[in-house]
Amino acid sequence: MIWRPIIRLSSVVIATGVCAVLWVHGVLVNPVKAGVVWQVGLGLFAALLTALTIVFAVTTSTQTRWPSFNDLVRAIGLNSWLLAAIVGILLAAIGDILANALFTTLGAVYSLLQLGLGMDTLLSLLRFRTASGRESVLTRLTTGRLHRAATGEKLVVATQGHLSELLDEVESAIDRRDVAELANRAIEVVKGWPQDRSASQARWRLALITHLLERLGRSVLFESLNGDVARAAIPPLLEGALRTSWQLSALTFPKRIDKRDEVVAAVALGQICRVIGWLQQCAHARLQRNPHDPGARQIVNAVGEGRLRIVQYVDPDPPGFYRTPQDPWPYGFSDSAAALLWLTAMCEFGASHVGSGLYILCEILTGEKFYGNYWNGDCVFSEIEKRVGRDLRVRAELEPILRGCGDLAFISLELAAIVIAGLRDRRYVPPEGRDNDANYSVDPRYLRSQVTMFATYDCLDDADAAFDWMTEALTNAPTRPSLTGYALGAFSRHSSPNQLPMVPLAARPASVTLAAVLRLAMNRRRAAHTLISRLPDPLLTGALQHARYVFTDKGDGEPRVLRWHSDVDSVLGSRRRRQSELIGILDELLDV
Repeated sequence: MIWRPIIRLSSVVIATGVCAVLWVHGVLVNPVKAGVVWQVGLGLFAALLTALTIVFAVTTSTQTRWPSFNDLVRAIGLNSWLLAAIVGILLAAIGDILANALFTTLGAVYSLLQLGLGMDTLLSLLRFRTASGRESVLTRLTTGRLHRAATGEKLVVATQGHLSELLDEVESAIDRRDVAELANRAIEVVKGWPQDRSASQARWRLALITHLLERLGRSVLFESLNGDVARAAIPPLLEGALRTSWQLSALTFPKRIDKRDEVVAAVALGQICRVIGWLQQCAHARLQRNPHDPGARQIVNAVGEGRLRIVQYVDPDPPGFYRTPQDPWPYGFSDSAAALLWLTAMCEFGASHVGSGLYILCEILTGEKFYGNYWNGDCVFSEIEKRVGRDLRVRAELEPILRGCGDLAFISLELAAIVIAGLRDRRYVPPEGRDNDANYSVDPRYLRSQVTMFATYDCLDDADAAFDWMTEALTNAPTRPSLTGYALGAFSRHSSPNQLPMVPLAARPASVTLAAVLRLAMNRRRAAHTLISRLPDPLLTGALQHARYVFTDKGDGEPRVLRWHSDVDSVLGSRRRRQSELIGILDELLDV
């Protein structure tokens, strides 16, 4: 505890002061008793040292990486007790040798002091033996390490020296398949969030939470770690992410009670949502090979509920969900830039609740809920455009943000491309017991809604406009701002690099092409056919193969041409046939 060194130093000062007072008033211990004093001090020291040695022996082992021996020694204040004991015994011994009353008195007082410090050290070590005491000590140690790491410049968890012992212990527990230890490490990381006193400290905690979420999920899915880890460790990590992100939003402007910076918190929650989406998709893929894979099923259960909780807390007015005063994000997001960044991350990996995210975006941008139903063709973006156009105040607030991300039309197209890029194989079946879960639905109407929630926004006038946007999106040096570029910059500045980096639209040519074609097909069918006929062969081939994979369950859907091929026609058919097949797949999707 932070107050233990202070109290112990104060005790030494008080003990020295008591000796000074006794010396001034002439009340000193008879030097004849000096031998008794140092023998008693030595006996107390030996007794306490024996007791501490026994408790140490049953508390730690040579294999223990976390806490390290030095961390435990500091936590229980062992060094200060040893110093007080040695000083007390030496002073009493000097008093005996010199027959000096002052040294004898100092030895007596310090012997009593070392008894008090030794008992406190022993009790602290005994508390470490209990579950609650150990959790409390390790939570403080973890928080201390995080705060020291936060003094560095680069937010890179995996290579941070102050966290190396903790991360080594996590890896060791993964190797040992120790579910309880992994759950304990997760809880210790999460529980210290109230001790964060700066935005940097909260950011490091969120980065560590994200790292552990990805690492534990990956181990369950691909390294044969017991699936119980997902049940025991992932829910605390997700709850901790919500609370720490709320703390982060307040710490960014610590001197302004009425001001919070939601952008950095939105990036952190967005990164968590990206990891959740990736885990959901990987678990779903594993369940296609083995429907009874316990680890994959545990991941599906744990992260799905956690993602829903994040959506509910981010929503300013979530339907059917009520917050308590102790909950984080009591009013949800209110910053438009934060909402856009979070929603961009939500769209990755074809994950769930994107539709809810659009409703949240509308309310945050315009200050009013969207009451339409995108399943029935109501367009969220058209409603945003209408509200912005008729409300000068809203327009003035949103214009800089929308201009910094391109414009509303480009935002809708980019989000659509990101969603299409992450859709699952159309042939996947829902996990057992989740046939009615929209996250894994095979209902073609649900798949249609995933694209039409964006495609109903009629923002491309013709094939030329669509081609211009595709050219802009697929170039590595865009001539105007974009939502993806804005998000890439924000995530590179405010989050720790991990194994799931964000990618630009230029790396997703097939999904960009399908986003443009679907936008026209939804509103101008003839223009969509014109655009398809004008597509260069690489874009047509990529779009067709991706459409086969995510939009239809006919055939195996596996891509046939992933790189340059000398004779594409022999693999996928003639150009006319490819055009016709792509049009047929999209017509079947939209005409459900």
